[in-house]
Amino acid sequence: MGGEAVMIDSAKVLSGDTKDQIAFALLLLKDWKNTRVTDPKERMENDIYVFKLADLIGVRDQLRKMMPVMPPMDIKPRGGL
Repeated sequence: MGGEAVMIDSAKVLSGDTKDQIAFALLLLKDWKNTRVTDPKERMENDIYVFKLADLIGVRDQLRKMMPVMPPMDIKPRGGL
């Protein structure tokens, strides 16, 4: 266990509903990260990061389908965070 990456065949493990939920969580992550920055380059890096995660998990198609439907959200941290 020397820090090597472990890949799973996510297409066989995750159901359709679970993939949609994970894609939605990644979309929220993207919006949360982009709420905190104004630099367009950093926003693009955040988007690329989220798409790489979606590829790794196997939910890129679900994420791409959600993006035009869900408007970007301005996510504010909870009090105390």
